[in-house]
Amino acid sequence: MNEIYLPRGTSLTLAVQIFENDSQRAYSDGDSVRLSVKQDVESTSYSIQKNAVYDAENQCYLFTFTPEDTQDLIFDRYWYDIGYQTSDGDFYIVIPMSEFNIIPAVTQKEESL
Repeated sequence: MNEIYLPRGTSLTLAVQIFENDSQRAYSDGDSVRLSVKQDVESTSYSIQKNAVYDAENQCYLFTFTPEDTQDLIFDRYWYDIGYQTSDGDFYIVIPMSEFNIIPAVTQKEESL
């Protein structure tokens, strides 16, 4: 359901909205939303970790991946989740652990001439 398939070395923007009791939760200064990716969930190191930027116009959190984020990762199944920390210090997992797949692509990014 929350699986992500990302071709290695490509760009991607993910938009996430946070709901509470069927209503969108209002943004508060100091709130943070983080996406973490690991190949082995028992590992202490992350393959990728991204902090979201709040988009006030669209009322969502944006995660932006660049080609450099994945270019050195092997083609494999990884795991990710998304955590939300309020300005008051409460912490929630808003997307539970799900698959994050680094897949091959036929077309590759060209280097600037």
